[in-house]
Amino acid sequence: MRSFIAYTLLTLVAVLPRRTDATDVFFFDIEAISPSGRYQVTAKSPANEDRDRRIPFQSSFVYTFTDRQRDEVLWTRKQAMGEPYTWGDDSEHTHTQMLEGSPASIYVSDSGFTVIYTGWNELILVDRNGRKTGKVNILEDCLTDAENAEYVHATTAGPVWAGRSHWYFATADAKEYFIIRPWWGRHLIVELLTGSVKMPTSSLVDAAQKAETEYVLRVLDSVLDGTATECDCCGHFHELDLAAYLAGVLGIKEAVPGLRKVEDSNYIGMSAIGGSLEEMPEGRISPFRYSAYTTRQNVHLALRRLGEKPGPFPCTIFRTEHNQYRRRQPYERNPVPGSRESNAEKVKKEMSPEQVIDLIDTPDYVLHGQWQYDIDAQKAYTLKISWTDEKTVKDVSMVRPPLWQEGTVRDQQ
Repeated sequence: MRSFIAYTLLTLVAVLPRRTDATDVFFFDIEAISPSGRYQVTAKSPANEDRDRRIPFQSSFVYTFTDRQRDEVLWTRKQAMGEPYTWGDDSEHTHTQMLEGSPASIYVSDSGFTVIYTGWNELILVDRNGRKTGKVNILEDCLTDAENAEYVHATTAGPVWAGRSHWYFATADAKEYFIIRPWWGRHLIVELLTGSVKMPTSSLVDAAQKAETEYVLRVLDSVLDGTATECDCCGHFHELDLAAYLAGVLGIKEAVPGLRKVEDSNYIGMSAIGGSLEEMPEGRISPFRYSAYTTRQNVHLALRRLGEKPGPFPCTIFRTEHNQYRRRQPYERNPVPGSRESNAEKVKKEMSPEQVIDLIDTPDYVLHGQWQYDIDAQKAYTLKISWTDEKTVKDVSMVRPPLWQEGTVRDQQ
């Protein structure tokens, strides 16, 4: 079971002049419990004791591994730290260098293995007795140079690559492994007992596919039986989003009933403010400022890949601009007669965002300010709409095959 607790907070120079070169990263106290519920690992930092004064880049974490069935602590472990040092002549600014990254997430297996994923893209492996069996740097030891160049994106908060990835334990040939399936599909496999990186074998691939299918159906079944809940998992996709996405990637037809059940989810997983920042006229919308219903996006992508047509649920929301006395409100669409498929061909240059939404609703995706619609016509295609600085349609184009069929374009987005 994983528990992501690494938060990032974009900082403005005017607000925090002490840090102008990086994004603050926060590592809060976390816990993880094995699937059976028997084992629990907690990670706590003294830097988190004062909840009213959050300081980024927390360190000096202490890990505690507990057998909950016997109510017994089996081991404790301290994050590896160097010697304290002082900046200049100011004795108040004493710091301790980290020798390993702070925990971003923790995974615990039913056999008692713990995998700590750190903010340095490390996997630290610890067995049931507290013995460290290995440390793996994912970017250096697991990914190829080509994958690092194509899939790992440098940001002020560090390398970004793990979106839509699935992290889990699996057993093959009487050995236990930790597996990461990134969105581009290759399995990154680490043997827990030795800490060695393994190449996929037929038995490992079979075990991975079995574990992934079981995960998807388990999560979606929890939706069908009413036990699932929606929550934000600290910047990573909610389990429901991930399960929906994987259902389409893996071609799991049995997932369709569960996907239909959550197709109208109102969960908003991201928002963006783009384009110029000058004021818009009262009651108008900017094509560059929106929020996305991420669960719907993943469900619609999966349904299309499973040969199904999504229902009429918009995947994005735009809000009207306001003056200082009014809050921004969702734009109320005035539907134009006709279907989305038939009206898509009526989108023309110089139309306003409101006119486009009235015709074919809000876009399925927004990428660099460009609106994208996956149109389920007899010959499916993706409609792309770009915008001028004056917030009118600049260009309209049709892309065939649609982007949801085009390799991993949608996956990478």
